[in-house]
Amino acid sequence: MFLPPNSDLEINVLQRASSVVMQKSLMEGFGLTVAEALWKGKPVIASAVGGILLQITHKYSGILTRSIDGTAHYLKQLLNEPEYAKSLGANGKENIRNNFQPPGISVNICYSFFLFIMREKS
Repeated sequence: MFLPPNSDLEINVLQRASSVVMQKSLMEGFGLTVAEALWKGKPVIASAVGGILLQITHKYSGILTRSIDGTAHYLKQLLNEPEYAKSLGANGKENIRNNFQPPGISVNICYSFFLFIMREKS
């Protein structure tokens, strides 16, 4: 599905209606899609890249994957274990509340970009 950049309402509806939100990026800065889904209390499966690593603690506040097979495995698990999915969503929301709300958000965003830049240089 392709949505133009100004599709905020549609994206909000899709995230809220989703059982699981996936963000499979090859590279990522902060990963706002991940933060938005976590803030909505949704379980998230995402690539273990960039700023996503700051937002998700694997198997606690979301799922980090490095392969398509891993993604499929965890998607099946979360769909079959709704209580586990719900706990990931709740923990993810708490993480966003504690670490990515003002005033701490500006520090965390800067740190995310720093990590991203350092990784690109190596």
